[in-house]
Amino acid sequence: MANNGRLFTNYPMWSDKYKHALVEVMQGNKVKPYPNDAMNSWKPGMSGKDKWVCVQAVYIDDSNTMWIVDPAAPMLKTVYQQSYKLVKINLATDSIERVYTLKGIKSDTSYINDVRVDSSCMGKIEQVVFSKLFFYIFAAVYSIKKASSIYEAFLLIKKPV
Repeated sequence: MANNGRLFTNYPMWSDKYKHALVEVMQGNKVKPYPNDAMNSWKPGMSGKDKWVCVQAVYIDDSNTMWIVDPAAPMLKTVYQQSYKLVKINLATDSIERVYTLKGIKSDTSYINDVRVDSSCMGKIEQVVFSKLFFYIFAAVYSIKKASSIYEAFLLIKKPV
């Protein structure tokens, strides 16, 4: 839930009964695809780079920024066309500020599960290191082929110059 009371939820594509990946819950329990219909329109055969494929987690940090984990592995199978991503959305403008591709993950059977961002140090880092913004993401990476195996990974993602 955002700090102004807006409520969001996601639906991973784990079954044939699927309508939207990410929605905002509106008054009367109605839902609105978030941030828009186009982002929620992915179907097999389409590119998953600019659409939600299988949103797993939504996190809103202390600065009211939304972070979305899309492991892009529909039906808990392999990653679709290396479309896994972490997306940063500005909730004040409802606009996507940045898409972080997770190219460092080599296996198409890894499933990125969760994210937490420490927004308290973001401004300090930007002041000290102007060309590179670093933040650590704690991600639980699950092996899809071996569901009993759980891996923990710290991913370091760089903002390009």
